[in-house]
Amino acid sequence: EIGCNICICVLSFPDIFDELLQMFTVQEVAEYVRGTLGSMPSTVDIGQSMDVVKLQSIARTVESRLFFFPGKMNMNKLETFLTHNDLVCTQNIFDVILAFFASLSVSSESRSILLPVVLHHIHLHLRQQRELLICSGILSSIFSIIKTSSMVQYSVLWP
Repeated sequence: EIGCNICICVLSFPDIFDELLQMFTVQEVAEYVRGTLGSMPSTVDIGQSMDVVKLQSIARTVESRLFFFPGKMNMNKLETFLTHNDLVCTQNIFDVILAFFASLSVSSESRSILLPVVLHHIHLHLRQQRELLICSGILSSIFSIIKTSSMVQYSVLWP
């Protein structure tokens, strides 16, 4: 029963973000969420069902308004990433993908706070080849948000 209660709490965690944003700044809420996600155990320490619940909570966090808060995107980051990170054959493709996302520095204040801990959990799962479908869905959501954010920013600059 305790395990079930923990699962419910972890799954419903993203539901409180909007309420928290009414009382605290975006930065404060993002730092609280980062701390909470960062304190979740790694995949080695918990069972598979809790693993799935943790990733579902992370996915809901990425799809939340908190993660999508507006900000500016530095389009030169991709060029910098490719220049400084030659893709060596021995390098793990998952590491390359995660490094690319981290290099985007999507300067939405909340996203820049949350992205490292989100990518950390995804990295752990990808390394262990666990819950790959959920991880790929989260990465896809992140990429879509970054793309949408950049399109919105540039449509404002060049209507």
